[in-house]
Amino acid sequence: MSEFLINGIFAAIAGLGFSYANKPPKQILIFCALFGGCGFMLRVLILANTINYALATFLSALCVGLVCVFVAQKLKTPIEILAFPSLLPMIPGLFAYKTVLAVFMFIKSEDEAKKIHYLVEIFDYGFTTISTMFALAIGISVALLVFYEKSFTMTRRKNFRNKYIKK
Repeated sequence: MSEFLINGIFAAIAGLGFSYANKPPKQILIFCALFGGCGFMLRVLILANTINYALATFLSALCVGLVCVFVAQKLKTPIEILAFPSLLPMIPGLFAYKTVLAVFMFIKSEDEAKKIHYLVEIFDYGFTTISTMFALAIGISVALLVFYEKSFTMTRRKNFRNKYIKK
């Protein structure tokens, strides 16, 4: 349990660092860190109950996106400022690293059996990396597209909307 919380804290720090680099308003930083850590921990919880890494990532990204929509509305900030830094801890860096490592080992190896082994690893880790990245993109896109109308009025005040936007 403590390892689970420590990983969540490090994921929150990663989300905070990425959001800080984009220079959002100061009150937004804590929410980016919170959503980054919670989204990562949610993926770990879902992954414990399913065997599909990409499905767990998709569901976690969808949940983070939906929560970010409602929090962004309360904070009067664009959804993307909250959502994108929150997804950073879920990028499958380990699988990408293992893919590149398997490519180098495949090139270096002279034994036919080892080449076949490394080729299988290239496809296994590579497809996991690609499917997880697509799951992140689709999960957040679904949340943003469902609330597409809200994204235009997210940072506007009601007086502005009533005065300039005709229904």
